[in-house]
Amino acid sequence: MVCWEPHGPGLDGTHLDSPQFGERWSNGDIVKSDATECVKLMKSLGKVPFTAIGWSYGAKVALKMSTLSETQINAFLLLDEHLMKSLVMWGCSSDCFPPTDRETLIASNDQLIMDTDQWPRKIKAPLEAIFGKMILKQMALDYFNAIRSGNLEVCPIQLNRLHNLDRTLSSIVYVKFQNEPSSDFVKRLKTLNNVRTKEFPSQCFNTWAPHENFSETIIDCL
Repeated sequence: MVCWEPHGPGLDGTHLDSPQFGERWSNGDIVKSDATECVKLMKSLGKVPFTAIGWSYGAKVALKMSTLSETQINAFLLLDEHLMKSLVMWGCSSDCFPPTDRETLIASNDQLIMDTDQWPRKIKAPLEAIFGKMILKQMALDYFNAIRSGNLEVCPIQLNRLHNLDRTLSSIVYVKFQNEPSSDFVKRLKTLNNVRTKEFPSQCFNTWAPHENFSETIIDCL
């Protein structure tokens, strides 16, 4: 198993910290760039063909890898449809945020999420310790502006290309979580012949799933 961390967002990807990277979140091509780098990595390790497992931003990269013509990938797992929204709310629980639906919270009051000054101290403190107050504030702003621009909505776009790969991919597994609505993305994904859906019966997101149960699910899918 090769655990790979794409550039994506982070300290080395903000224009405040490393200008040579540019404003990565505002550039939709960053997904293709990260996917290309990962394919090169696996080829250099002699690990092709391979199976890709991705959650959140990694799911976007995994999906993009499968559409690259030079990719030798035999299967991939998409572990989360709420790619950006769940990442924003990762680590937040009822003792930090009001006990309400997290999607509703983001949709109805995105200014609360964008303004790091309003974040609960429990969530903000470790992030500020890593990035610094000003960089974290700018990252949050860039992050949501990129989401609103639509430049990062690569999954619905790339999904159409997967129909051409339906016979070459041995398995596409989408892990669904209870209470998660079936979006147009999921409905379209299920039109592929080799898609399997695995549902966690009592968890909303895999970050709260018992580790052994989550690991067993991934092993079964593989």
